[in-house]
Amino acid sequence: MAIPYKSFEQHIDETILERGFQYFKKGYVNEPEEIGDGEFEATVEGTEQYLVQISISNNNITEYNCTCPFDSGPVCKHIVAVIFYLQQNELSVEVKTKHSATKKTSKKKTLSEQVDELLEKVPHEKLKVYIKEKCNNDKSFRQLFLADLAYIVTPDSQALYANKIKALIKIASDRHGYLDYYKTSHVATEVLLLIQQAENHIENSNYQTAVYIALAVLEEMAKAIEYADDSSGEIGGCLDGAMSILIMVANETMDEELRLSLLIYLITAFSKNMLNGFDWQLEFLDTAVILAKNEADAKQIYACLETVKPKDTNWDWNYSRALGIKHKLIEKMDGEAKATQFLEQHLSNS
Repeated sequence: MAIPYKSFEQHIDETILERGFQYFKKGYVNEPEEIGDGEFEATVEGTEQYLVQISISNNNITEYNCTCPFDSGPVCKHIVAVIFYLQQNELSVEVKTKHSATKKTSKKKTLSEQVDELLEKVPHEKLKVYIKEKCNNDKSFRQLFLADLAYIVTPDSQALYANKIKALIKIASDRHGYLDYYKTSHVATEVLLLIQQAENHIENSNYQTAVYIALAVLEEMAKAIEYADDSSGEIGGCLDGAMSILIMVANETMDEELRLSLLIYLITAFSKNMLNGFDWQLEFLDTAVILAKNEADAKQIYACLETVKPKDTNWDWNYSRALGIKHKLIEKMDGEAKATQFLEQHLSNS
């Protein structure tokens, strides 16, 4: 939800607004860095130090994020405090400042501009030496460098994207392999960028690459959720995004080889209970129905659906969902009349 920058107070809960104002007034906001045009990043002191990111475009706050665990609304007091800081020249408020604070005499270059300036001036060979030294001495940098640029020397594949996700998870995990709340959020944010890339590939008809990305996200994030604090549901959001990519691809016209390989993957993933216990398990079959073209395809999907049995209760969600998928498959393969007949026979379960 975009928030008008000049009148943001009218769109935020009064209690949150007051708490954020007090944080700003007490000097808890460290000076924001302008990452790029209209993109700001600042740390705010609280119970812990939290990172706030805000994007402003056409006098609207278009994106805002905070690493705090606040989950009672879209905007927390830390975000509000940073907005007040950005507007402080228009406020007649006495703000406490840190002793180390210095008065700004001119507008600083954004971080993006600083990076661009250095890249423009640093000789190519010196940059290569710098990167090589960083790779030798900084394990985290080395892992990201290899994962991000592997596509240059490695053929496009699911493994290419899986390795990138593994590197992100490994860097963020503690020594026991666990992802805490904040690191989970960081990893999920990076993975969602991959999903956005997959959407771009679909727009450019690069369906195979989109599938590679989606399958890598599904498999790696399904494993990650087992040893992560996903109380915010962000890994779940990644899995949702990956399934959405597969559904989008399934609805496109693609070559037969990709259609068959994706169909087989979906049926196998269901049969092996890849996402058992999650709502997405039956989505494999629902997506497979979109890809089904003939009786042989339908037979495989029917066989999977037959394994979903009703529990000893009056109503079972999984069984009802399986019947809905079966109805869709019958309608596609045998026509509306047969589908209606099937529906009438199972009205009590729908």
